[in-house]
Amino acid sequence: GGGKMNSRSFKLLGHKQCSHDASLMSWSANMDLLATVSPAPDVQLIVYRLSWQKLFQVRIGSNECTALCWHAEGKYLALGDSQGSLFLVDVESGEVVFNGGSSIADRIACFQWVLSSHKTASRYASPFAPLFPAISPVPPVSSFPNPYPSRLVSTSQSNPSPFSVLVVSGGPCVTFRANGVFPIGRIQLPAGESIESACVCPQLDTAALLVRRSTPVGHQWLLQIWDVNRFVNRADELQRLVADASELTELIAAMHNCMRTSATIWKDGVKPLYAKLLLLEELVQESTVSGTAKETLLQYLIGSTVSSSLSRFLSQNLSEQALNRIEKSVESACVSLSQVFQNHLIPTVERLLLIVTDLQGLAQWQERFKKIGLQPNQLTSLVEPLKLFLGTCEELLRRLVTVRSIYKSVTVWFHHALWSQLQETSPSPSRDVTPPTAADLNRISSWLQSEQPLVDDEVARLLNRVASESATLPAILEDIDSCWRIISESPAELISESFEMIREVSVHSGPAESTCWSIHWIQVPGNDAQQRSQLLVTLCIKDSAGDRLCLLQHTGEAEEEEGSTQACVVLFSPDTMLESIQRYNDTSIGCLTTTNSGAKLTLFDLSELPFQPFESPLVLVQAIDAVSVDDLKRERTFDRVGAKGLALTGTRRLAAIWFSSRVVSLLDMEEDEEEDAMDPDVTEL
Repeated sequence: GGGKMNSRSFKLLGHKQCSHDASLMSWSANMDLLATVSPAPDVQLIVYRLSWQKLFQVRIGSNECTALCWHAEGKYLALGDSQGSLFLVDVESGEVVFNGGSSIADRIACFQWVLSSHKTASRYASPFAPLFPAISPVPPVSSFPNPYPSRLVSTSQSNPSPFSVLVVSGGPCVTFRANGVFPIGRIQLPAGESIESACVCPQLDTAALLVRRSTPVGHQWLLQIWDVNRFVNRADELQRLVADASELTELIAAMHNCMRTSATIWKDGVKPLYAKLLLLEELVQESTVSGTAKETLLQYLIGSTVSSSLSRFLSQNLSEQALNRIEKSVESACVSLSQVFQNHLIPTVERLLLIVTDLQGLAQWQERFKKIGLQPNQLTSLVEPLKLFLGTCEELLRRLVTVRSIYKSVTVWFHHALWSQLQETSPSPSRDVTPPTAADLNRISSWLQSEQPLVDDEVARLLNRVASESATLPAILEDIDSCWRIISESPAELISESFEMIREVSVHSGPAESTCWSIHWIQVPGNDAQQRSQLLVTLCIKDSAGDRLCLLQHTGEAEEEEGSTQACVVLFSPDTMLESIQRYNDTSIGCLTTTNSGAKLTLFDLSELPFQPFESPLVLVQAIDAVSVDDLKRERTFDRVGAKGLALTGTRRLAAIWFSSRVVSLLDMEEDEEEDAMDPDVTEL
């Protein structure tokens, strides 16, 4: 399987046999991790270490996965499918932390996740900051896990997350999503055009699109340069709004978590008491005397009249130990519920109200925030429901104090009733019991004379009301995507006039097919010894003469409309098929080619290739034969057929080739193989 080597061949680290096929794979630029995606209908994301130990595996869905990309810092993986769905996976936990729409109507063609080099200001660096001082973070409810275990944006005010943009392209549009989640812009092309690849330069001021346009004779490939300088001009605002939106998401999750916790605490706490009261109700109904349990207890309270059902209940179904457990359980539930509301739920809702009010104030500053999409009407519609929600929480706390004192008085009264029953049967009771006070008797009397049933859980009703009011808050606050709509217009309407195309170059046109392409920003030295961005476009063109590797280098800032473009075309022999083109680093690209006898991985040095001034279209550029540039490349051939996928990483100096036989070949791209090195056997996984 290792095949032939030349004097500059890559070192083969081994062949790995897998139990699954792969439709996509990608190396992390930060760690020796390889992400692979299995084909439909059972789409699984499997991440391997270089040792081929499986880090984690998670099911993505049933639709074909069409795009895969690592976060710029290796924290997350973005996956897109044929239906336009976007998935974000936390690499540390191996969990899907976002699953939703991408604003792409059809298949997602490609991703790019770029980390901004812009240093954002403090999250509260605005003229409204003095009005809204920072609040301490809300402590978590430790006994119940947060349903959102991993957040995509840090909400720490002192150390905000770096601002990143996920570029999602497919069909006739490309969307830009801050930190992978929140849509902050969109470019929409006319019908008949599709964006096959897109990227934003590290400075976040220029975007490049590789566009395929349908023509009567086939397709026309276009390179479009767009000015997206708004991302730089609005970086502070975008970072702040993204932090707000992410914190809203966390607070809503905490709010729902608190309500689930509260309902469980109260249900478990009063269960022993309610069980005894319901048992007394059954005994009264079984007796020959008409009446209810409340009437029976009220008769005993007023005249110390003990009915047969009450006597049976006290002697057979109630004990000092049971009353002690009931008292402890109710008291613990009241204290815990009060703590959840006072220390968690109410501060969470107050924080929600603070952020919404803050955003409401920012929305009035239209010169800075209108283009970003702050909507005052939507924000205003949230303020009153949140205030009502706070009022209901405070009402529940007040009622909880009353219910706590009633149930405390009831247990004291039952203790005394048991002692009185025991005194009648035993002249020398084991101990004296303090009788209920006048305040206790008044509370019990009011409780028994109310129109509500004996087991009437007003606290539970208020808890249900709290849950109901939270559910009636606008759907804006339900998940990450809709959370963003508080501070962003519909992506279809957002920034329609803020992005401007500044250049369009016709790359290729005609009936010839193209199977693989990519577009990247690379860093090259500038005239002032500083780094500058250069656009690299790779395109495979297939025709009767053979596969052509077409390379374009475009240099030019957003304000330099003309710029300069150079091209290089490498022609392969007719029996060679170009399967994949991958960027290795800023100076090299890798190509995977196949023949009937095997496969070849080739690494071209861009600085050595004979680029020439570009003449549109590419067919006018004089092609060079692949054999004639042997001295400008490194390569390794494999006698294994069926090569179908390639993944490269220049930062980790690694390559992976996936074969249809479910074998993966791993290579060290920087170290040369010894001429007499033995080809390792395939390792079973």
